[in-house]
Amino acid sequence: MPTGYTAMLDDDPKMTTAKWLKEGISRAFGMCVDFRDIGNMTESQILNAMDEKAKGAGSYHQNELDKVRVELEKIDKDPIAYFTKEFAEYVTRTEKYNKKSTDKANLINSKHNKTKMELTTIVEQTTDQTTKNIAKYGLKQLNLVKSDSEPYIIELKTYQQFKLSKAHELSRDLEYHIKGLTEEIARESERKEAYLTFISEVNRILG
Repeated sequence: MPTGYTAMLDDDPKMTTAKWLKEGISRAFGMCVDFRDIGNMTESQILNAMDEKAKGAGSYHQNELDKVRVELEKIDKDPIAYFTKEFAEYVTRTEKYNKKSTDKANLINSKHNKTKMELTTIVEQTTDQTTKNIAKYGLKQLNLVKSDSEPYIIELKTYQQFKLSKAHELSRDLEYHIKGLTEEIARESERKEAYLTFISEVNRILG
């Protein structure tokens, strides 16, 4: 039974070894792997697809980089106003999260406590051993998650702590996205160069 690649060779009477390698087999390898499942593609279509992909290379990192640079520009323009606003939003956001976490934990604990009381009543009043064992198992399960039902509270940073943390975060993001952008652009360029070298070698050897 032919594979997806050998079918190209078998079904097309005009398919040469060189054409098969350049337009079929090559797409099983890293330089062309992005086009593996697209269907039949000619050599020129693969090259055009590479060019289109290269245009969008690093778009995520570029967008994130633009956002970071906007934040840095705001800091340069008025650092006091920037950090005051950011800190106030951070406090509001954190307090909202802590309240939500506390409310959820209180609701769960209330339900667990009620359930424990009812299970304890069953254990104390039943004369059936199976019923008692099942109720005790329920109590054991609730005790296992006792610590998990506590609210997760985020400790608020001081203004100075927040300021240093925010500055570090922006610096880290700037470095990360510059590196990511550079690497993605280089990767697409390297892939095309590898494919062009491959084409050249196949043409040189097979003519």
